[in-house]
Amino acid sequence: MHSRWYNVTVVALWLASMSWLLADKVLPPLLTGQPPNYRAILAAQEENKPVGWKLSLNQHPLGWAVSVTQKYPDNTAEIRSRVMLEQLPLDELVSGLLGEILRRSQVLRGSLHMDAQSNLLLDAQGKLKTFDSLVHLEPLGEVIRLEGAIEGPQMSLSVRAGGSWERKELYFPTDGLLGDEMSPQVCLPNLHMGRSWKVPSINPLRPNNPVELLEAKVEALEPLAWNGQTEDVWLVVIRPEAGASMGFRRAERGRLWVRRDGTVLKQQTAFFNALLTFERLTDEQALRLAERLRQIDQQEAARRPTDQ
Repeated sequence: MHSRWYNVTVVALWLASMSWLLADKVLPPLLTGQPPNYRAILAAQEENKPVGWKLSLNQHPLGWAVSVTQKYPDNTAEIRSRVMLEQLPLDELVSGLLGEILRRSQVLRGSLHMDAQSNLLLDAQGKLKTFDSLVHLEPLGEVIRLEGAIEGPQMSLSVRAGGSWERKELYFPTDGLLGDEMSPQVCLPNLHMGRSWKVPSINPLRPNNPVELLEAKVEALEPLAWNGQTEDVWLVVIRPEAGASMGFRRAERGRLWVRRDGTVLKQQTAFFNALLTFERLTDEQALRLAERLRQIDQQEAARRPTDQ
């Protein structure tokens, strides 16, 4: 009698544990596919549709950004981002190599205008092949540029800062999704609670150590107000890889708030000693920013023959 109830209890506990394992570990990847990669992002995004962002530094309005994805007839694609930081306070920048550039230029007071540009080129299989990231500071001009090429698990990186180039060979995860701390991420499809993936992150404002391997993880589902409505969205937290820090809790490098369809609505990243926040704008606002950026490009093109 007791043996029969014991067997029933054991079977019930086994079924309960297997149900948890199936629901928590097995089904989510099957239902949502692989972790975010460029193939999934290209499939989820509308071609040539500009995405606009408003920027703030420590909750103070600072500038704006525009991101555009363009697909070509040969199935390659390009993701372009332009970030305009207006009236950037210098006390947030006077550290590291960038601070040294400012000191040598005797630009130490007031504020600067920063123009950060990023271009990612994807091959026909949706894998990152090359990227280019540069930073302009007015009135100094281009101060930092990163150029990278990906071949298998290898990244060949060239860094120019202060007039000279330095080349490095670095590891790049297969099917890796590059993070740029100076550019917003537009789309992150295929998320579920607990999903994690590696993020090779570049930061042109850290030319001495421009690439760092981080880890992104979906840690919560929390409410977010956007465009007059509140909905539950995925919270993605970005930290150094496990084992990279001896502390009990690894310091956060950034956060993203992602709608369940993969649309990134908000992003925060550490910006020296401050917090840089990207908040997504409506489609109408994004179109106006894209037109503003087109006019800036035209003005710059008109000035180039005179500058040369």
